[in-house]
Amino acid sequence: MAGPERSVCVAVLKPHVQIPVAYAKALPRLAERARLHRGGILPFKQARLILSWLYRFSKEESTRFLKEMHEAGLIRIIPHRGIKICEKEVNKG
Repeated sequence: MAGPERSVCVAVLKPHVQIPVAYAKALPRLAERARLHRGGILPFKQARLILSWLYRFSKEESTRFLKEMHEAGLIRIIPHRGIKICEKEVNKG
């Protein structure tokens, strides 16, 4: 049986850029923490911790969510290190 369906609601971070609301909620929090780390790379452990606080995700669900964000072009996954936020998608205003 497949997992629960994700919300199809979208948020607009910048003009003409629509992403699911769940991504829009997580992205600023991940970006805020990533700025505190060298090279802007947030370790996987901390990224999963942030997602578990926001959505009560398990480790597997957090990993799947990060992969979906990567496929949407919002983050880059750096193998064996963590994630890096794609700055072009983060609202700076």
